[in-house]
Amino acid sequence: MAMRNLVEGECGGSNSLMKLTSHFTQDRGLRQENFSHGRVQHPQQMPGRPIGQSTENELVDEFLSSQRITMAPQTFHMGGLLQEMREIEEAEFKYTPERAPAIAELASSDSWAQEFLTTEGDSPSEKWSSEYLSEKPTQTLAPTNLKWAEEYLDHTEAHTRPWEEEFKELDDTKWLDEFSSEREQNKDLSDTAKELLGSVNDPKFSNSEFMKFVKRIGDGEITIENNDVIELSQQDKAEDWAQEFSVNQAGKSLVDQWEDEYAEMTGNQDVTDENFWEKLQKHWEDVDKTTNDGHPWLTEFEQTDPYKEYKFEEENPLIDHENPFQAGIDKLQEGDIPNAVLLFEAAVQKNEQHAEAWQYLGTTQAENEQEPAAIAALKKCLELNSSNLTALMSLAVSYTNESLAGHACQTLKLWLKNNPKYSHMVPASIHTGLGERQVNGFLSTLNIPPVSHRMFDQRQNEIGTILEEIAEKSMKEWTEKEKSMTKECSGNDDITVAVDAGWQKREVVADRHCSMIGTRTGMILDYSLRSRTCRVCVTARRMKKIPKVHTCRKNYSGSSKAMEADMVVQMVADARIKGTNIMTIVGDEDATTIARLRNKVDKSIIKLSDSNHVKKTLGKSLFALRNKHSRLTTKIIYYFMKCFNFLVAQARGRPEEISKNLPALSKHPFGDHTSCDPSWCQSFEDSSMKFRSLPYGKPLKDKQLQASLSTLFSNYITQSEKLAKLESTQGNESFNNTVASKAPKNRHYGSSGSLGYRVAASVIQKNKGHKYLVDANRTAGLSPGVHTSKVSTLRDLQYKKRKAIAITKKAKLRRLELKTERTSRIEASPKHDSVTEIFFDIEATGLSRSSHITQLAAKSAAESFSRFVLPQHQITPKAAEITGLTFENGQLLSKGNVLPAVHIKKCLNDFISFLEKTKNNVLIGHNVQTYDCVLLYTSLQKCNLLDKFKSTVIGFIDTLPLFKLSHPGLNSYSQTNLFETFMNKSYDAHRADEDVDALCTLVNKNIELNVHFEKVYIPECVISDKFKSMKELHKNLPSLKLLIDRKILSLGMARVIASSGLCLEHLKLAFSRNGCKGIKDLFTEKSGSGYVSQNQKRS
Repeated sequence: MAMRNLVEGECGGSNSLMKLTSHFTQDRGLRQENFSHGRVQHPQQMPGRPIGQSTENELVDEFLSSQRITMAPQTFHMGGLLQEMREIEEAEFKYTPERAPAIAELASSDSWAQEFLTTEGDSPSEKWSSEYLSEKPTQTLAPTNLKWAEEYLDHTEAHTRPWEEEFKELDDTKWLDEFSSEREQNKDLSDTAKELLGSVNDPKFSNSEFMKFVKRIGDGEITIENNDVIELSQQDKAEDWAQEFSVNQAGKSLVDQWEDEYAEMTGNQDVTDENFWEKLQKHWEDVDKTTNDGHPWLTEFEQTDPYKEYKFEEENPLIDHENPFQAGIDKLQEGDIPNAVLLFEAAVQKNEQHAEAWQYLGTTQAENEQEPAAIAALKKCLELNSSNLTALMSLAVSYTNESLAGHACQTLKLWLKNNPKYSHMVPASIHTGLGERQVNGFLSTLNIPPVSHRMFDQRQNEIGTILEEIAEKSMKEWTEKEKSMTKECSGNDDITVAVDAGWQKREVVADRHCSMIGTRTGMILDYSLRSRTCRVCVTARRMKKIPKVHTCRKNYSGSSKAMEADMVVQMVADARIKGTNIMTIVGDEDATTIARLRNKVDKSIIKLSDSNHVKKTLGKSLFALRNKHSRLTTKIIYYFMKCFNFLVAQARGRPEEISKNLPALSKHPFGDHTSCDPSWCQSFEDSSMKFRSLPYGKPLKDKQLQASLSTLFSNYITQSEKLAKLESTQGNESFNNTVASKAPKNRHYGSSGSLGYRVAASVIQKNKGHKYLVDANRTAGLSPGVHTSKVSTLRDLQYKKRKAIAITKKAKLRRLELKTERTSRIEASPKHDSVTEIFFDIEATGLSRSSHITQLAAKSAAESFSRFVLPQHQITPKAAEITGLTFENGQLLSKGNVLPAVHIKKCLNDFISFLEKTKNNVLIGHNVQTYDCVLLYTSLQKCNLLDKFKSTVIGFIDTLPLFKLSHPGLNSYSQTNLFETFMNKSYDAHRADEDVDALCTLVNKNIELNVHFEKVYIPECVISDKFKSMKELHKNLPSLKLLIDRKILSLGMARVIASSGLCLEHLKLAFSRNGCKGIKDLFTEKSGSGYVSQNQKRS
């Protein structure tokens, strides 16, 4: 084996000699090759011998042990773990590892190879062990070697005495003697190094890094002190300072000089802790007022980075490798960390812009426990690619291992910021109207780690700023288009805009936003926000602290009503400064806005009214008239509003035509056509025409109502000029809805930057569509997102389709129909405070729905009603057993006693008279929907009193579903069981008057009816429709029996067909006219009691 192989190695990378020194630099590469070493003795524990008597082996061992580099303190010491691992390995080895021969001795000996080959009989490890054990200290420790013990004891003793005595006994020159002693020791070290250099003759070994290091010691360039390498320049400075100090101390002692210096600093003034903290607090307040980011010294320590540049291997044998990066990956996979490091170093030296090579170099050095080199390499990687997640996480781990907690936390924040799992989270939350709590609730439900509040706010501020910039850019683009379109149409630059404001939260009127939309482009040209409070300032004031440095969101202190005017004035003034001449605004009927604009901006600005607000004003006036005229129903009010809208739309731009036709609105519905125009009134062609929107198709006859309407519409004649130029703020209302979807009113985002960011996102969505998310992601340096792009494109296409359908006649009629249905539902559900509760119950001759009434009882808050009725046929034995009533010889008996019974018509008339004493009656009973109401309506219809009864009742409440809703989980919901459960007693059940009293007590004491009223209230029309359907079912179902028997129809479908009023003859007639299509048309057409099916396919 040649000496060259020992020095240079066989496979490249570090040579064998350097691998041996890796034991003292904590290199893991050698340990991975299954080598181990013994515990190195501390330099002061080694036996000292004169240089002339020491062998080369002893000198090298002593020098190497003194070069051990002290690593930075770690949170976990590997020494104990490694020692345990070595003991396990030694226990597994067949032979005990032997102490390696001295490096210098091997290098200078010519027979070391032959000696190595001849060691076949005995294990080399046994020789090394015996050689190691045979070495015993032959000399006692020198006095200088015990110096550390004396210093330690002196230090301990000193700390047991008062510090004043130690201060008085301080020796000014003691440190100088110690410094001189250390200089002598450094001279001895230099002489030893020179002697070692002179004993080495091999040129390869002389040119190694190790011998270069020894040569620098011999030349006096560096020295070693306390296991640290010290440059000579630092030593010279220390010596010069020592000389200067010794000269300056000629007159005074060090203690005296310190006392004089302290007296001069304090100026013999009393300094208290209180004054100090007051001055410090004042200084911080001054800094807080004058700086935005705080005082620089607060963070300058954390910004200090001790790892500036990466130090490459000076003599890298793999520097000329053709593909060092791929080779480095291969070596890393094989576990050859030292050569992998060299290859990655070669890769980055060839191409300094190779970010991935820097990443692998850093992670490999970290795996090799070379944290400073790993940090430097990973930082270089992040300079080239700041979003490399692997590099960020590895860098955070390396900082942690180096006890740099501040740097580690900052790096982890960057990792979270660039992690794709969280990077798109904030734009998504803004777009969907979610806040930090909702997002974390969603993530935690999906078992995904939530995000911290601070990180969410930081990302929200970053994304929000980008959204505001994009919104500003889009508004500038659409402003130029608006000016261009205005000039093409009117020949000037005087543009017209629509303005309207929206509330963030009505309960807390502290924040409002206002939009300004061009009437020609329909896009937002500007927007503004007003906040009366700042969340940060309010929180600090509540905690009695000084607010932190922040962007204060409070920008308004006036009244809430004046917010809109203030925002409009600002937007119009800013637009004129930027060169946009706004001369006309469209808004609501508020006169404050136009007055302030003319006062502060331009007196010639024109105000146009919004058609929607004009319609609402008319509607409020008509509903106010309903209080005086009961015949003015909601349906008639909507008829007048429809006529008014039609008139204004047809006469747009022609005020004289509006003035001419407005009087007809108070005459035409009453059959007076003197003011009508043949272009729209059909009475000129057909005098017997019907009014389809008025009751019974006939004109109104209330002269007092006509006079009130004439007065109302005459006021609009004077506003014909305004009505002829109506514009719309519907675009602003649509924008307000978009803002409400991103900043819901049930979540308060006001008084903070979050509201501004969400309004900005709404602006971009209005101007650019849903694709704004893709642009925002790109601008923020995030991935545009494949799914984001697809869904955004789909949403924009759906919006265009809906917009095109919305202007069709069919869609408008459908909207009108839905509006009518909503109105009827609202009218059908009165408020609980406005109704009269009347409890009622019926007893009958049997349990079937064709039974006859035997007793009818009712009870209101004022009085009670009860009548016994003579039935038309006998009472069934089961009913007689339950109620105790029997019918014998034309008399109604109760347990043998004759009861004062009347005819059914007399009973129903008395009941209606009882109901007429109160208004808005709601009948309340137990299980009345399926039994009592059916018997009652059947009897009323037979007596021709149904319509009269309907005029006295507006609805019903069934207490059976009411108790199921309010008290779920009971075993039985029969009235007797409920009474026993809640009242803990029984009553004489199945007597109508007793049942009414018991039910009234149950509901009043156990149910909050106002809470569940809207859920259980049943309008009278619903009960009436169900009664009609039941009658139709009983009449038509027998005719469909043939189709049921032949399994052409199921029983359920046959019941639906029969309930809708159709029988077998209707089906035959429809089929004979148009075949299967005739049947489908019949089923989808609304008949007497409703549709059979609204689904064409199902039909």
